[in-house]
Amino acid sequence: MKKCLTKRNVITVVCVLVSFIIGCFVGDSSVIHRINESINKKLVDSKTNNYTIYKLNQEKLFEVGETATIRNDEKEKDVYSLKINSVQVSTKKNPSVENQPEKIIIINYTYKNIALDNEKLYISDSNFKIFDENGKVLQIYPSPDIRKYAENLPMGKSCDAEMAFALDNGKTLELMFYYDMLSDKPNAIFKTTLQ
Repeated sequence: MKKCLTKRNVITVVCVLVSFIIGCFVGDSSVIHRINESINKKLVDSKTNNYTIYKLNQEKLFEVGETATIRNDEKEKDVYSLKINSVQVSTKKNPSVENQPEKIIIINYTYKNIALDNEKLYISDSNFKIFDENGKVLQIYPSPDIRKYAENLPMGKSCDAEMAFALDNGKTLELMFYYDMLSDKPNAIFKTTLQ
């Protein structure tokens, strides 16, 4: 009987302790809220310390042939530029693609590393979201017509490159460029109408 009573006491004490711990930490939402705030503040602080703010010199929509110059707000200087040289329709399709689009758009662009001295500049099709006139995003297309590829650029150098996208219909395109691919806000927006 004494052995049974001891086991019961141990089980009771363990249950009370577990309930107390759960009640203190899970039941107290202000503790959880303070922990979340602390974690979020550290995440925000680390992001602002590791990333630089880049924005356009002038807020506007760019057309094909115009150069968008991106500025570093912290250092108050231009850091790189991007120009869409041409947007053309290609009829040459890649036979290895299952679902063939109606048209393939080849975009020729130039980018220049003006003053990114601590990193190399690399701008590829992954930095763009292209939309048709209905607001549908275009998919990157592995075109055999691509002859110029993006390269990592040290400061003072420029690169001419090409990228291809699948277009099912429409003539008006909106090209949104994102230096940080995870950003919600584009660094430059280009608009064009296909001929």
